[in-house]
Amino acid sequence: MTAAQEARKAAEAAQEAGLTKLSIYRAGLADAAAVAMMPRLGRNTCLTELSLGYNAIGDAGAAAIAGMLRNNSVLRKLLLHQNCIGNPGAEALASALFDNCTLQTLSLAHNSIGDKGVAALAATLRDDNWSLTSCN
Repeated sequence: MTAAQEARKAAEAAQEAGLTKLSIYRAGLADAAAVAMMPRLGRNTCLTELSLGYNAIGDAGAAAIAGMLRNNSVLRKLLLHQNCIGNPGAEALASALFDNCTLQTLSLAHNSIGDKGVAALAATLRDDNWSLTSCN
């Protein structure tokens, strides 16, 4: 079974079990795995915390996560630190935050986000996102 298939199964199991927290740390998840699991997590009505730190998720994975954020109305905490997210991924996440009013904590520390990505996130925080109380 590929990592993407395993990630999709984890997302399905989280929904079926009614989990409120899902942590997949140091699992080697890359973009394909993030893309595979996000459609299911976008429809998840129980998960309030998703931890995907210390993986290899890049910009395509971050874009998939952004798509999930646009559809998910229960997730409160998203931890994406120590991945491979750059400016395009940060910009996708920032754009999704305009549509998401439930996320309170977003961790992006120790990625490859430069000035352009930081500026996009800062604009979101400054202008429209009042639910987000912690972003690093």
